Amino acid sequence: MENYIQYQFTIDPINPWQEILLAELSLYDFDTFEEQSDGISAYLPESKEVENLLSDLWLLNHAEVKIEIKKIFIPLVNWNVEWESNFNPINVEDKCYIRANFHAPKKEFPYEIIIQPKMSFGTGHHETTYLMIQQMLELELADKSILDMGCGTGILAIFAKKMNAGNTIGIDIDDWAVENSNENKQTNQIEADFYKGDAAILKELNKTFDCILANINKNILTRDIPIYLKYLNSSGILLLSGILDEDFDDILKICNQNNLEFLTKKQKKSWISVSFKKNLEK
Repeated sequence: MENYIQYQFTIDPINPWQEILLAELSLYDFDTFEEQSDGISAYLPESKEVENLLSDLWLLNHAEVKIEIKKIFIPLVNWNVEWESNFNPINVEDKCYIRANFHAPKKEFPYEIIIQPKMSFGTGHHETTYLMIQQMLELELADKSILDMGCGTGILAIFAKKMNAGNTIGIDIDDWAVENSNENKQTNQIEADFYKGDAAILKELNKTFDCILANINKNILTRDIPIYLKYLNSSGILLLSGILDEDFDDILKICNQNNLEFLTKKQKKSWISVSFKKNLEK
């Protein structure tokens, strides 16, 4: 485990530049974003610091917006304190209630997920996680085999199990994400297996799935969609997010090229989630 860097971007005026800056930052290796009333806080591991980030960002030189930047080094031991001070419960469609263990439960929700985030992306606050849960609410996942790529906190795998999914696996490239996912599965009293790796580990696992969830980013998705297809059962569902609305045509094109049938698209601010079905092989 390692220290993190927090970039605090104060934006004036806030609209429409907050969304534009967030889209630009999403091209880098930030794990988590927090949208605030006056800007954005973005977090990334110290080892992934981009040397020329502040000079490379296009928006910083735009004449119509003023952006002030503060860079803060965050020791690992302070991360949970940081989250506890900012993590508020999330309500998705009055059906799924996402909270930390220090929040009171709400029994009136059909589904409740308890997430204690460390540095992992996936608390439900970011639009992409919210959108993925929205999409999952419309699927029949009971007894289905599930793969959660880029699992982060494990929230999507945990939610799938809450929806009575069958065999469920989560994969992430970071040790702390796998550790956090395992902690959260214990808290939520579900059974799932979490592994460190990327799409290449699927060959080693040698399993196929009825539904693959991938909330990552456009570059990884466009690279790995053909790999996912190899491990998606016939008529299986591929549910994607981590992408902006402007990227939809590119994602649609590569999915069409891989014999995936477009099903649905949901949008929250500039972010989208999309679902596809694997056609029966000829």
